[in-house]
This record gives sequence, structure tokens and C-alpha cells, in this order.
Amino acid sequence: MSVLTKYLNKLGVKDFSELSSEEKETYRTWEETLSGRKITDEDVDNFFDMELNEVLIKLRDPKVTGREDVFLKMKMEFIMKVKEFLKSPEIEKRMLEKNIENMV
Repeated sequence: MSVLTKYLNKLGVKDFSELSSEEKETYRTWEETLSGRKITDEDVDNFFDMELNEVLIKLRDPKVTGREDVFLKMKMEFIMKVKEFLKSPEIEKRMLEKNIENMV
């Protein structure tokens, strides 16, 4: 018996159909979360884009100390290297396709 089923039983709900539309939506959201959402390539890319943007905003702040400035620049460099690494399979694919096309 799943956690959600136990919860519904505790509330006296015998079947999913007894829930209101709002409750069904909440149930589906909880069910998805409990099933273990998988992080996609797009999720990772968006995360690093947000992190990079945050670093760039902080670097423009005149109150940033020298130590913070160095840390932020290191963080920015790391993020950019990770983004390059994550793109490498696509770059390799395009390069190989181009090489094969040139051989024909």
C-alpha cells in the first residue's frame, strides 16, 4: 500500500474518483514526486544558466569584495566548463557528421 493510498484511507477516501478536481491535481503532483522525477538534460542546462546569470548579477555589484570577486569568477569559470562538457557529445556528433559528409 502506497503512502498516498494510506493517506487517502486515513481521510476516509475509498477511491480516487471521490476527490475534487483540485485534490486530484494535488494527488497527481504528489504521486509524480513520490515516483522519483528524473532530471532531464534541459533541467541541467536551465540550472546552470540560472547559476551563471546569478553570478553575473553579483559580479556587477560594486559592494563585492576582492575575495568574493575571485570566488564568483572561479564559480563562473567552473559553470562554463561544465556547460561545455555537457555539450561535448553534440559537438562530437556534428563534427563526425561533417567529416563523413566531406568523405562522400
